[in-house]
Amino acid sequence: MKLISEQKLDNSLLVKVIDQSRRVAVDRWYVKVVCEVKLLLTDGHFAMCPADDDPERLSAIRQLLGDAIVMEIVQERNFVDEAARDKVRQDLVNRLSENISDYLASDSFPARFFAIRYRQAEKLRRMETAPPRDQSNEVEDDGPADFSACFRD
Repeated sequence: MKLISEQKLDNSLLVKVIDQSRRVAVDRWYVKVVCEVKLLLTDGHFAMCPADDDPERLSAIRQLLGDAIVMEIVQERNFVDEAARDKVRQDLVNRLSENISDYLASDSFPARFFAIRYRQAEKLRRMETAPPRDQSNEVEDDGPADFSACFRD
């Protein structure tokens, strides 16, 4: 794992580009470039949450999210000739830069990113705290116990 670049954007995101390439055969490589986007969470992020959230629920979601939320964007190529490895890696890095740099640098991206992860954590919390379903009244019908239903005259 080799750090290619690290940058802190004006909108408080930390963006790292990491080379996670590895040899897969004598002269062949699995070239993998990962763009890691990290948003450190502050009280301001949680202040934007819906007003109907009770403090206990908000605290549980905050604990689920932790101190930061991370997104990874992966670009990869498999079975690359060793002679072409550096060029392929640079092409992947360039593609990441071209495709996502404006998107990540947007002032609105951190709020949207947080909102998505907040909803995911909220859904996970609801699933964890939901009472177990009572399956005692459910009857499983696997059909007839024999194959006689398949042979009708």
